This record gives sequence, C-alpha cells and structure tokens, in this order.
Amino acid sequence: MIERGWTYEEVVANIETLRNYYRVLLTSFSYFERKKRIKVCRDFKKQIYSLQFEEYKRNLIWKYINDEIEYEELLN
Repeated sequence: MIERGWTYEEVVANIETLRNYYRVLLTSFSYFERKKRIKVCRDFKKQIYSLQFEEYKRNLIWKYINDEIEYEELLN
C-alpha cells in the first residue's frame, strides 16, 4: 500500500486513501482478534516510519492517520 520511495508530498497526496485503508484494516478484526489487530497496526506504522524523509513528517502522517491532527497541519 505504501511505496518505500514516496516523498512526503506523495504521501500527503494519498493520505485519505491510506487513512481509509488503515481504518478498514483495523475494523476487519473482531474483539477476540486483538493480537492480530495490534500486529496489523504495528506493521502499518513500520511502513510509515520506514519512509525516507524527516521523522517529524512521519510523525505528522501517523498522527493524521490516527485522527490526532487536522489535514492542514500536514501542509505546514
């Protein structure tokens, strides 16, 4: 889903698709599949943090995907 060679701008251009994909992944597990859900969450986070740009930008992406910041904050 996430291309390793993407720039920050490319991630931001695809951020809504990424966020929706992440939400669907997490909601696809039942309450009793908590370990699987946690693993998927960690794997997705690893993909984001393996991108080759500044860490603060990776932090912004992760926060946005988890509804902690607004879209406009990604553009600063």
